[in-house]
Amino acid sequence: MSKKKNIIGRFLKRFFGQNFIAKPMSRLGAGARICWSFCLSRVKVLGFGGKALLVFVLFVLFNIAFSPISERKLDFTAEGLSTLSSEAIHFLGELDSDFQLTLYASSKLVREVPTYADYERRALALLNEMARHSNRGGRRHVSVIVVRPEPFSEEEDEALESGLSPVSIDQSGEQVFFGLKITRLATSAREEKNSLLPFLILNKEQSLEYEIMRSIVELARTKKPRITLITSLEPLGGYGASAGFGAWRSFQALAADFDIETVFVSEDFDKETDLVVLLHPRIQDQELLYALDQYMLAGGRALLFLDPYYESASANPQRRTSSLGVTIPLSSSSFPLLARWGITIPADMIVADEQHAMLIDGGSLGRVEPIPHLAWLQLAGKFLSDREPVRKINNLIIASAGAILLQEKNASGEGGSKNSGEVSSIPLIRSSVDTDLLDLDFFISEPPELLQAYEDFEAQGEQRTLGISLSGRFSSMFDERPKGMKEEANGTSSHLSDSEKPFKAIIVSDADFLNDRFWVEKQNFLGETIFTPFSGNGAFLLDAVEWLVGVKGLAGLRSRGVGDRPLIYLERLRLRAEGRWRLEQNALNEKLQEIEQRLAQIRDAQQERADGALKDTDVDGEVVKSFTQQLVETRGALRKIQRALNRDVGSMQTIVQVFHAIAMPLLVALFFLIVVWRRRRADSKAE
Repeated sequence: MSKKKNIIGRFLKRFFGQNFIAKPMSRLGAGARICWSFCLSRVKVLGFGGKALLVFVLFVLFNIAFSPISERKLDFTAEGLSTLSSEAIHFLGELDSDFQLTLYASSKLVREVPTYADYERRALALLNEMARHSNRGGRRHVSVIVVRPEPFSEEEDEALESGLSPVSIDQSGEQVFFGLKITRLATSAREEKNSLLPFLILNKEQSLEYEIMRSIVELARTKKPRITLITSLEPLGGYGASAGFGAWRSFQALAADFDIETVFVSEDFDKETDLVVLLHPRIQDQELLYALDQYMLAGGRALLFLDPYYESASANPQRRTSSLGVTIPLSSSSFPLLARWGITIPADMIVADEQHAMLIDGGSLGRVEPIPHLAWLQLAGKFLSDREPVRKINNLIIASAGAILLQEKNASGEGGSKNSGEVSSIPLIRSSVDTDLLDLDFFISEPPELLQAYEDFEAQGEQRTLGISLSGRFSSMFDERPKGMKEEANGTSSHLSDSEKPFKAIIVSDADFLNDRFWVEKQNFLGETIFTPFSGNGAFLLDAVEWLVGVKGLAGLRSRGVGDRPLIYLERLRLRAEGRWRLEQNALNEKLQEIEQRLAQIRDAQQERADGALKDTDVDGEVVKSFTQQLVETRGALRKIQRALNRDVGSMQTIVQVFHAIAMPLLVALFFLIVVWRRRRADSKAE
């Protein structure tokens, strides 16, 4: 006890000793120095218990003094995932309606499942923070209520009537709840409306803030903006007997926040629409093209996804025809209005990027063999612009995209040719400089030799633009209104030869990336399909639409926590290790295929002799035995190479992760030792 008391005494002496307290004396006035000296003299005469009590009192006073800002947080995570986003804080601060967030959490669930107990605590902290930031005019517009539904209780009936999804966690069959109801409270001008999160799933915790804010935004809107969709695809599902079948998740999410009307003829085109989305379009109706031209000249907004090679259809010949019997084109890059804007997208070339090539499984016969796909690119960081609407997008997966080329006079974003007018451009999505343009014929061939293309690849040192933002004025591609075209509903038929107002457009040279397989993973939970994004493709569509329409939404929230964050140095080590073993692995794979083909030929010959009632010779048996032995040895060598590769990568990963784990503690310890050393040095000089 005496040793412990002595240690504590030395600790207190360190913080109440003369050298520690005397330093601020020179900065204080005469009166303050007298008070400071008096306090110091009182502290000196205190014993061990008195000093310990003083430390406790100061600790309590410190907490009381800083209690008004106790709700503030310091969040050092990569995207600020432990605190509300700035977009959510801004939107909550401008709410003009009252909302009630009711969390239904069964006591049995949070009591018997520790993971859900922790999840409930974090979810409740998030809800309370939303309520705190909804303060406007001295009143909070968001309130939080926690309900504990118990079996055969009114709360359980209320949860079931609300539409929440109960689950059973044990053999007793007792149902538990863990869902959220978002309610916009009724006013004299508005009726009460509800939105539900039926069950909060653990693996979707990172998107909880987005799901809640999305419901609040949707309930707060008085009406949905209108979008006109022109496409040769069916992102909202088929028509007729196949209505709704095969809808894309990205457009399902878009339809939840916007009114979308698919247009095929000019009579259905509404020039008062808020935005036109052109998804791999095939416009053969000149009147519809004219209506679009006039809409853009009047200051319209457009989002274009033009693809030189729409591989999602070519991969499945049965999907080359829509439910309306329309053939889906392979290319849409030659859209007529591009030339008026000073833009071209070559229809026969695909951007290949060695630095951002994704690894896909190119193995056969059950073997897993990662192969870089030069045309499937995973882009992040500096290759995505820091401007809207991609400023908050973490990563994008682009598939077989074309290169967006600017006319010479428009390349700098200023000026333009006679056709392009005064159109300025800002690149939004760009490749690295390790790129080249591959011929479209390479991808149309079945199957493309991806590994050979990767080994033969030679970068040209030129960065390619895959997404671009345009704004400005241009001249019409029509000299006059098409003859025979019906007049507008108000009876007017005026023709615009030049821009009446500046237009705004975003162009992406890929349409595949909005397909589900490139950005979202599907799984079933309680009979409901759950979508978990692994890239920001879906978020890009919604953020771009909101930015072009000019509505306040959820830009910046959708992509929080989406995508992995690999250690860049570790990824480079892994690629280097794969490169060391790739040549030997390829040689063994070729040998393995040759042996398997020879064995198949011998067995076919044996089968033919058996059918002809001829006997196998001993020579054939020896040949089969020899080839079988070679087959076993080759497979064994391949397994050794794979184990060696895994061992190299595993050891590198362990070293890098251990370094990351101990680096910060070592830095903190080093800092502490330096501070102690400096204080001891100061004490020795003072003595």
